[in-house]
Amino acid sequence: MRRGRRLLLFAKSNGGAGAGSSGPAARVVSIGEVAARVLLAPPAMLYGFAVGARNFCYDAGLLRAHRVPAPVIGVGNITTGGVGKTPLVAEVAARIGMRGLRPAIVARGYGRRWGETLNDEGLLLAELLPDVIQVQHPDRVAAARRAVGALGADAVVLDDGFGHRRLFRDADLLAVDATAPFGGGRLLPAGRLREPLASLARAQALIITRTEQVPSEETAAIERILSDLHPGCPVILARTAARSLVCLASGTEEPVEALRGATVVAFCGIGNPENFFHLLETLGAEVVERRAFRDHAVYSAEVIDDLVYRAARRGDAVRVICTGKDAVKLRRLPGFAPRPGRVAQLRISAEICRGSDLLDTVIDAALARGAAQGR
Repeated sequence: MRRGRRLLLFAKSNGGAGAGSSGPAARVVSIGEVAARVLLAPPAMLYGFAVGARNFCYDAGLLRAHRVPAPVIGVGNITTGGVGKTPLVAEVAARIGMRGLRPAIVARGYGRRWGETLNDEGLLLAELLPDVIQVQHPDRVAAARRAVGALGADAVVLDDGFGHRRLFRDADLLAVDATAPFGGGRLLPAGRLREPLASLARAQALIITRTEQVPSEETAAIERILSDLHPGCPVILARTAARSLVCLASGTEEPVEALRGATVVAFCGIGNPENFFHLLETLGAEVVERRAFRDHAVYSAEVIDDLVYRAARRGDAVRVICTGKDAVKLRRLPGFAPRPGRVAQLRISAEICRGSDLLDTVIDAALARGAAQGR
């Protein structure tokens, strides 16, 4: 592997630099980071041994993957942090629905609050796909069986389940974030890899997300590395498409062009907040203040009121912008009454910019295999 491609494997261990960066080799590694990597190398080795042993047991048949009487398609990722997976889940479920089938989205439901059936990602998916069944439970096999047996689903989309091998999948679609593709080349906790890169071989399609945020030559380099790691596997390119701004007070929509030249205060509680802030800037907004909360953050009316106050101090035209994942929680927040026009959600979707036909082929093959096994 050429030196530049090796650099891409190990660069960006803390997230992407975004479009316009000087390339993967430009990042300087501090002495503190080097020390941390040395200290974290032993636990990373132990983690890698545990993951490898578990995968061996499944590959050798010592542990059994459980089937359900319907096709199952997984949409997952191999690194920690946000990779733009939720819009892909919506895209895959929508494509299954376009084939006349009734899909269900099954997920663990991480971050779900006590007494609620869906976490923030599930609530967002419910807004995007109100007619799609969703079941969230730590036991994904039981959740899939309920979706098919009790709720009448014809196919299952497993959200964030690449490493969950207990539920058999007819296809795994693996999302790779173009802004931070390979987790620094190191396993947790030394890097951001959940599994060794060799595990990519289990995927039936590799989808490079957020391609709009990196130079085209960097996307091409990522694609070449993926082809080396998993020869013959379809590589699909996707971008984050900003669709509209949605006012939280009224629900009215306006075109994203309204952000061009606008001054905004931005906040989010997602896995990769810098990508959201960068997207706003690429749409022409001047982000004068940004606030990144932890993923699946629980907001209070006081916190949001403070953000609105900060925006108001900068001028009447300054708006507060958040993601859809944040907006679904704000709408359910007791005591939160956003000032009309002040707080808005940026609505996005995943747009397949190359390989849409390849994605359809993988989905169709998985549906056919699952249907045959279910009979």
